[in-house]
Amino acid sequence: MGADRGAQKDLEVLGADIRLDIIEEAIKTAIQRKRLHIPSGIIHVTDLTQCLRKTYYEVVSGYTKTKIMVAGEVMHSEILPQIAAMLELEGYSAVDEVEVNTVVKTRCMDIDLRGRIDLVVSSIPVEIKFSNRIMDHHILQAEYYAWMLSVSEYIICVIKDDGGVECKKFRRHIPDEELVKRIEILACAVLQHEPPKPEKGVWCNTCSFKHMCAATKKLSDYVF
Repeated sequence: MGADRGAQKDLEVLGADIRLDIIEEAIKTAIQRKRLHIPSGIIHVTDLTQCLRKTYYEVVSGYTKTKIMVAGEVMHSEILPQIAAMLELEGYSAVDEVEVNTVVKTRCMDIDLRGRIDLVVSSIPVEIKFSNRIMDHHILQAEYYAWMLSVSEYIICVIKDDGGVECKKFRRHIPDEELVKRIEILACAVLQHEPPKPEKGVWCNTCSFKHMCAATKKLSDYVF
């Protein structure tokens, strides 16, 4: 028993030399991100599927990775390959993490639009989300992927808090010009240093920049 107390005391002495502020700074740096690719003419589909003003400020000031983002990274590295393998066993053609890109001309610059689709099953894009329901920005993301693949359908699946899974198939319904318009709005805003109009959504509650805008219209008011 005495030996245990002695070992604990030695650990406390060693721990006293560790500066907590250095650990905190290392963690903050690890979770900080900045959308530096946009000014160079590259836009990712995920840049377009949240409030464009939020994306603009994330270009200028950076942002912090959220729990949902981390969960998504785990899904990409661990879950998606398993799903694709099981679908292959069922006789489907299934590929996970399919990278797509296309060049979009806007009045401000040519944009290299890039995306990474969770799954492509028999030529149909499938997006998987940790959510209790399918939301507008999930639909917008899948619309971009279907557009980039030149297909008319897509599937969105949600993994709910209780572990339940629900998938729905959709037909493309957002006009091409609306998809291009969002790309142009963001590209021009970044080049001209003028933030776009805010778009109200689930992101507002935790947005680091909510003190800089008063969003009243939802994403669906602009797009759908």
